[in-house]
Amino acid sequence: MEALPFLTMETIVLAAFLLLNIGFCGYLQIKLIQLRVEKRQIISDLEEVRKNIKALFDSARGVGNRLQTIERRTTIIEDRQEELTLKEPSHLSYENAIRLVKKGESLDRIVESSGLSRGEVELLTLLSRVEGIAESA
Repeated sequence: MEALPFLTMETIVLAAFLLLNIGFCGYLQIKLIQLRVEKRQIISDLEEVRKNIKALFDSARGVGNRLQTIERRTTIIEDRQEELTLKEPSHLSYENAIRLVKKGESLDRIVESSGLSRGEVELLTLLSRVEGIAESA
């Protein structure tokens, strides 16, 4: 070893340590590149999720508006139906007569209380009997 006096044990250890450090720095550089790629992918995925959430909220808002419109229309229809029912006294007479027929009241009593003709009450009684037979069959 006399030909190479600078090659001492110390310089060999330092050279090995330097090579290890260079290798470790290379490894860290590769890991840094991989992390940057992963970060870009995560950011891209996050943006996609944000877009999907926005689309979901927009859709939910549209469904909510549509539901409110349907509820308003339903309320209007219910109010109109109630007005028509209240304006139609014969409808109430028939309902009252049907109730009395089902209770088993006499024809005269039903005619008197409902304001319907005897023929109408007889028809309701007959229909009620037919319904009773159909239900028991």
